[in-house]
Amino acid sequence: MSYLDFLSEFGVSSAHPGGIQGTKALLDQYDFSEGTKVLDAGCGIGSTALFLAQWFDCSVVGIDQHPVMVAKAKRQLIEERELDLSYICSSLYKIPAEDSTFDVIIIESVLSFLQAEKALEEFYRVLKKDGVMLINEAIKREELSNEAEHQLVSFLWFNEVKNS
Repeated sequence: MSYLDFLSEFGVSSAHPGGIQGTKALLDQYDFSEGTKVLDAGCGIGSTALFLAQWFDCSVVGIDQHPVMVAKAKRQLIEERELDLSYICSSLYKIPAEDSTFDVIIIESVLSFLQAEKALEEFYRVLKKDGVMLINEAIKREELSNEAEHQLVSFLWFNEVKNS
């Protein structure tokens, strides 16, 4: 079972740096208002997307390439029918949206699992010209042993471990 399969199976909602407090600190960096179009890239089970739609009355799309996570996110919508919120199971390298669609893209603990440059190109494509990306990723602040890097890559399925 991969790390992402583990998170999806057990419905872990905040496996990113800082947990829910880190998410709230990240969201404080932008003045969300009604009608703000947000993409939660790598939304997992949808906790951040749901929070945004409930508290800021935003139009939110959550996208994740893991079908179990997206299915769990969609189950939350059964009781939340009045929200402008949807979830899509799709590759983050080919987001099913028009160019310049979103005001804000939220990225939490996602880029480490992807070919970051390829994913960022796609995020920029769907971000409006004056849009904002809010990013919360794990960073390596000091050198790790080869064994420690190997463990991170093999256990967490990180694409690679780079210096900050």
